[in-house]
Amino acid sequence: MAAGDLKKAVPLLTEAMSVDHAAMPARVLLAECFERGGQHGTAVELLTPMAEHLKDCGLCVESLQT
Repeated sequence: MAAGDLKKAVPLLTEAMSVDHAAMPARVLLAECFERGGQHGTAVELLTPMAEHLKDCGLCVESLQT
């Protein structure tokens, strides 16, 4: 992703999410890939579960601020 190759980054990040569905760094990076690719709705869907836990999850707050 850092190199700008979203086509390679998306499958790798998706695999990371399949291993650990709650993996917040992978979730945020995957949402960023979709956002950069113009798939705004998908990006929002990925971040919504984190937004629902802002009151009880400091890592969710920190990740969304990223």
